[in-house]
Amino acid sequence: MSQDLRLHKIVLSNFRNYTEYEIDFQKQYIFIIGSNASGKSNLLEAIEYISVGGEVSRESEKQILSKNSTQDFFSIKAVYELFGRQFQLEANIGQKQKNIKVNGIKYRSINQIEDSIKAIIFKSYESLEMIRGNPLSRRNWLNMTLSLISKSYTEALKRYERLIEQRNNLFKNTLENGENLNKIEAELDIWEIEISKYGNFIQKTRQNFFNAINADFQHFYRQISDLSQENTNLTYLPNPPSEAGILDENAFYEKLKDRRKLDFYRGQTSVGPHRDDFLISIDNQEARHFSSQGQQRTSALSLKLIQLHKWQDKLEFSPILLLDDVCAELDLSRQKALFNSLPLRSQVFITTTHLNSLPIVPNNSYQIINLK
Repeated sequence: MSQDLRLHKIVLSNFRNYTEYEIDFQKQYIFIIGSNASGKSNLLEAIEYISVGGEVSRESEKQILSKNSTQDFFSIKAVYELFGRQFQLEANIGQKQKNIKVNGIKYRSINQIEDSIKAIIFKSYESLEMIRGNPLSRRNWLNMTLSLISKSYTEALKRYERLIEQRNNLFKNTLENGENLNKIEAELDIWEIEISKYGNFIQKTRQNFFNAINADFQHFYRQISDLSQENTNLTYLPNPPSEAGILDENAFYEKLKDRRKLDFYRGQTSVGPHRDDFLISIDNQEARHFSSQGQQRTSALSLKLIQLHKWQDKLEFSPILLLDDVCAELDLSRQKALFNSLPLRSQVFITTTHLNSLPIVPNNSYQIINLK
């Protein structure tokens, strides 16, 4: 009996294009094949919705409701196994209330479930935005990855974000009241000392993380690229920039003080971890601007595999891997290389319009689901 996470069944009601749908997942590798608009991505989105690590916006729930439904709610039921124990999850999501249960016990959210489904998600457009988009998409990935690995990081990030909000509100309220910056200098000192402490911890954690994963990124990139000789690199870009790679709490505090006047009139804090970024380079060129679609996709996949393996180390089981439209923009050799580099322990769901090749796994390890 597997100690890793396995999703055995999902039942959907009023979810996207599924009015009523039930499917059993019997294998480790699940290939979901169908034409565009057949519901492939929607099926993965349902799994994502009930998973910690899911990127589905909870604000989009009204859009999720099936257009053909006469009801004002959708539901997802799932049967999954973890460490040899079986769990039954029920999520009934309406416009006025949410009802989430696991084995009959109610929870406020998916994140509150102790033995919850954990999933790493690659979505064609959203995941590519992590490479070519604005810094927010990269910070979101970084925060999601580190938050599961370190409770201290999660707590520091929450505290930091509250402090930044308080500093910004102090600026806005003071300005709206027609008062000047001098009146709040003493109060700002208190906020900024705390901001510097938590911000410095966040940035040091991020810096250590990037130092640890750079070689992993090169490994996965070359593995997916079928031993490509391209050289890749990840570079952490803290804000404000560090001197000689040293992140100093006092220097951060002084930078906040220097920016007070500017931040006061803008009503927002212009420096800190909430403006961090990281650089992905391929052969010494920034992937965001100079790489091909295939290189960007390979870079995004490499980051997702890093996330999966780091979570696996922390959780002591392997999360589910959801790959939506992963083969688009990958040539046949890269598709084969990707399939051959799939994790050995994870249950993997892959959507595609056609299947040109299969990973090198035993015939009894994969299941093909055709959606029409």
